[in-house]
Amino acid sequence: MNQDISKIYSFFAMNYSDTIDSFMNISLNSVDGTSFVAATETAYNFDRIVRKYYNDPPYSVDAIYLNDKIYLIEFKDSSIEERKDKLKRILKVKLCSSLLLLQNLISEKCSSNIKNIKIHYLVVLNSNKNPKMTRAAALMNISHINNGLLSSYECKVNGVRIYCDKCIICNELNFLNYLT
Repeated sequence: MNQDISKIYSFFAMNYSDTIDSFMNISLNSVDGTSFVAATETAYNFDRIVRKYYNDPPYSVDAIYLNDKIYLIEFKDSSIEERKDKLKRILKVKLCSSLLLLQNLISEKCSSNIKNIKIHYLVVLNSNKNPKMTRAAALMNISHINNGLLSSYECKVNGVRIYCDKCIICNELNFLNYLT
């Protein structure tokens, strides 16, 4: 683990331990209170972290998972085929906004920088609502769904390039395999 990620890991553990929750709880659908994710493994609920700083919070991903990389995780409990173009815009806005929020949090409060850390963006889809994304295709991340949706992303914060080096579309059955 490099020095920057170690600082960030410690910073989150000291300041946001109250936002740690299971993936099952983080992925709860606010409309009907159900979750399509059964995983009991934990991550930081990024929506809760953002709400600590903003009364009217900007878009953000659902979770942040830390190990030797930063994983930004968005859960989507809907069919992506019905509104692919709108979803693509929303996913990009959430990613860019989350990168900006994360960079500001870390640079202001942690005296670290995320520009030298690998960042992966996982979009976790409900496999029941996205049947074209077969388990085998999801495991290999070659489903047609990922074509043109997101591959990588870059934005600038105060002149600093922040790069999400990998955007992965997966489902609730296999997303934990990517957190390595």
